[in-house]
Amino acid sequence: MTYMKKRLTREEQLSRDRIRQLIDERCGGKQQVFADKVGIGKSSVSQYVNGSHSPTNVKAAQIATAFGVQPMWVMGFDVPKFETFRKDQLRRLSIYGRIAAGFNRSMVQDIIGEIDDTQYDPDEYMALQVSGHSMEPRIEDGDIVIVKCQPDVESGEIAIVAVNGDEGTCKRIKKYRDGIELIPINPSFPVQFFTYEEVEKKPVTILGKVVELRAKF
Repeated sequence: MTYMKKRLTREEQLSRDRIRQLIDERCGGKQQVFADKVGIGKSSVSQYVNGSHSPTNVKAAQIATAFGVQPMWVMGFDVPKFETFRKDQLRRLSIYGRIAAGFNRSMVQDIIGEIDDTQYDPDEYMALQVSGHSMEPRIEDGDIVIVKCQPDVESGEIAIVAVNGDEGTCKRIKKYRDGIELIPINPSFPVQFFTYEEVEKKPVTILGKVVELRAKF
C-alpha cells in the first residue's frame, strides 16, 4: 500500500522552518542542544524539523520560554518573533574574553565585543567567549555563552567557575554530600573533584550559570 506524504499547512511549514532557524542560530545547528535547552526529547525535535509533527501549544510555550520568542511565532503564525519592546528596553551585553574570581563589571576587563538589542539585563547577565575544548562538542572553542551572574547553581547545571583565583572555566557542576565535581563534556579532559573544605580554602568560586549558547559560524 502506498501512503502519500502529508501536505503541510502554511503554519506547519513556517513552524518547521522557524524551529530549524532556532537550532541553526542559537544551538550551533545541533538538535541535541536544542532538546536539552527546551527540556524535550531529541526524537520530538527531529519530528519538528522534518515536518512530520508540529509542537503543541504546551511545547511551543516551552520552546518560546527557552529562546525568548513568542509561542505563536513558534507555531507558524504571522506575529513578530519577539514581543514588541521599546528601543530603550533593549540592552547591550558586553562580551568578555575572560572573567575571574573577584570580577568587577565596573572595571574594563578584556571586553572583546557586544551583543546588541538583547533582552538580558546587563546588571544580571554577561557574555563570555569560551576558550578551550573541554566542553566540546556541545560548546566549542570561541563560542559565546550568556551567563546569569549568581554565586551558586543546581547540581547538573553548567556554570562558569574559577579555581584558586584562576580565570573562569565552563564546566557542568555535580554536587555530592562530600564535595563537588567539575565535569567536562569532552571525555579527553579529566573530571575534577573538590571536597567542601577545598571549595572554601582554594577557593572554588561559582561566577554564574550558563543560560544560553550563541555558537560561532
